[in-house]
Amino acid sequence: VVPLFVVGVDFAVYWLHRGVHHRVFYERIGHAVHHRERFVTPFSSFAFHPIDGALQTLPAYAFLFCVPCHPDVGAGLLALSNLWVIAIHDVWSWRAGALLSTSRQHTVHHERFSYNYGQFTTLWDRVFGSYCPPGKWQ
Repeated sequence: VVPLFVVGVDFAVYWLHRGVHHRVFYERIGHAVHHRERFVTPFSSFAFHPIDGALQTLPAYAFLFCVPCHPDVGAGLLALSNLWVIAIHDVWSWRAGALLSTSRQHTVHHERFSYNYGQFTTLWDRVFGSYCPPGKWQ
């Protein structure tokens, strides 16, 4: 169930995150609050408007509603999701596989808003043309 969670939730988060960056929604939904901090830290992962925060967590909860699993597994998946969001907002540079999203990719997102929307992976950014490798702009 973990791979299905990662791929499914990441797909939904990708489109939701890309959507809240649209000029019509960016201020209205409150995602601009999250991007006020250009320098990402673990604390900036929690800097969001309540509406934006609710929307960003919706894919994980919707997955658990639609895909039956043991409550402990569900709690573990939510913990994984939260810890991953904290990790991609940390400046600690860690190496992962080519498709896993890290703080390096997410820092690009905070510097250049039109790239790297994925939460867990860079898969959907690569598929839909919004991937920007770290170091391209430096």
